[in-house]
Amino acid sequence: MFLSRQSAEKKWGLSMERVGQDASRAIRVVGLPLVMDPQQLQHPFHKLFTSHKGGWSIMSVNGTPAARLPEVMDIMKHALHMQIKFHRRW
Repeated sequence: MFLSRQSAEKKWGLSMERVGQDASRAIRVVGLPLVMDPQQLQHPFHKLFTSHKGGWSIMSVNGTPAARLPEVMDIMKHALHMQIKFHRRW
């Protein structure tokens, strides 16, 4: 999934939660950005995501593995463009 924003001050709009302990800690995405145009709402990924809410973990953000959580959070905080790779957990 590719996301862009105009400014680092604007939030991404993803709903996320941390799960697990220490080495097995992961970030789970539980909601996509609310501001989506009708064409994006018809995209197959959006339909799959909404049918399996809570079953998506982030594998990497801009090529940084999600296991390196502090770096991933820093990228998400400062980047204007973000590529997220997901892992289905069902």
